[in-house]
Parts: sequence; structure tokens; C-alpha cells
Amino acid sequence: MDIEGIDVGILFRTWATQAINIDGLEPAFGAAMARAWNRWIGDFCQERPDRLKASGLVPLHDIDLALTEARFAVKELGAVTLVLPSHMVENRPLYDRYFDPLWQLAQDMDVAVSFHGNHAAYAEHLAKRYLDNHVLSHACGQPVEMMLALGAVVTGGVLSRFPRLRMAFLEGNCSWLPWWLWALDERWESWGDRELFQQDAKPSELFLRQCFVSVEPEEKLSKHVVAELGDENLVVSTDWPHDDSRFPHAIDTFLELPLPEDSQRKILWDNCQRLYKL
Repeated sequence: MDIEGIDVGILFRTWATQAINIDGLEPAFGAAMARAWNRWIGDFCQERPDRLKASGLVPLHDIDLALTEARFAVKELGAVTLVLPSHMVENRPLYDRYFDPLWQLAQDMDVAVSFHGNHAAYAEHLAKRYLDNHVLSHACGQPVEMMLALGAVVTGGVLSRFPRLRMAFLEGNCSWLPWWLWALDERWESWGDRELFQQDAKPSELFLRQCFVSVEPEEKLSKHVVAELGDENLVVSTDWPHDDSRFPHAIDTFLELPLPEDSQRKILWDNCQRLYKL
């Protein structure tokens, strides 16, 4: 962090989310693994609590266990966000009313919900179509699953029903965002089920009001996102210590992007501060 010039880091899981989100997993076992990881990351952050901030892993097989773990992570461990997978677990879309108690709790605790991508998962996942082709598997597995997660909450009434809920969509790129919101808006105007989902606002309006998406340090196309949608809904992701991280030059690489200095400041700090209540 010192080498990169990072003051505060939000720490996310990697394989842990795959372990607890296997379809058919016994719910109590998944919850026990989530509790173990949350305790570990909470202890890890005590080394420098002013600079290291934990995300709380939430198991999704049983909503009551999910609520228990979410409360524990935030209230007992000080997690600044709850982290969920971008792919479906047990084939439940994120707008399923099954999840409403979790969204209500996150809103009440004033804590962000973050979706963090995976290359693949032991569940229904786009990457599994192309496991013999790592380039295609990785290129679709994280961004496209993230697009679907975002699409679910802005077309299925989640953000309309929970207007103070903050959601982040991380490590899945951002350059697809202008087209995706345009595509969702167009179809919402024609076919949106306003009565079923209790939603009147367009998907893009809900996104701009409540959502954040991460920029990769080398994502040059992010200039088009800022040009079309502004710079209030973007945060930065370094992906350290994975093999595709740009460490030790991630922030230097980001600062070379063709973005205004004011936008860079917002993406590096101001927006992150709003998202995580730092």
C-alpha cells in the first residue's frame, strides 16, 4: 500500500466466496465457513485498523443465516461492506423477494452491498461454458456476470424498494456501462413490469442514484463512461495480489488514464468515501 500510495484498502475474499456459494451446499456449513473467514479478516485488519477495512462475507443458502452473519460482520467486526457473488446462488435472481430482508438490513445498518466477480464458480456461471478457453472464460465470466447482477437490481425493483441502499459492482470493468444502461432503459420503457417490481424509475436513474462500478487501472475506455455518465459513480480497484494486478504501478497506471484530474480524485477517494462511509 505504501509503494502504491494507497491510504486505505478495502479487503475482499477470493476463493472463499466460491467455497460458500456451491449450489446444494448445506446452509449451516456455508455459514460456518463465512464466519471463519470474517473472523480471520477482522483479525487481519487489526494490524492497522486505520488503513485496512474488512468486507463481510455473507452466505446465501438460508436468509436467516445470511442476516445473522451480516449483523455480526458489521456490528461486531466493523466491516464496511457486505460482499456477495455476482452469479446466482441456487438459481435465485437478486430481485427475488427472498433477499428483501438482507437488503432491508443493509439499508438499516447504512452499509454498502458489494458484488465481487469470480472467474468461475461451483454454480451456474457463464465461465463454465468455456473452461477449455481461459481467455474467453475469464473475459465473459467476470464482466458479463457483473452486468447481469447490476441488471437484476435496476430492473427488478430492488433499488426502487430500498432507496437508501448503496450497491457496488467490483472487478468486472466499467466500460460496458453506458451501453448496458441504455439497453436496459430502452427495454424498461417498452416492457418494464412496474406493478410486479414496484418500480417507476428507469434503470439508469436508479444506477446513478445508488450504485458504483469499479475502474481497472488500465481501463482506457473509462473516459467514455465519464463522458456519458459522469464521474460520481466510479471507484478504483487494484486487484492486488492477483496475477493480473498492475502492482507496483497500479495507481501510476490509473493516473495515466485520459481522465480529468478532478475525476481521478473522485474515483480514487471521494466516491470510495461515500460508498463505504469512510
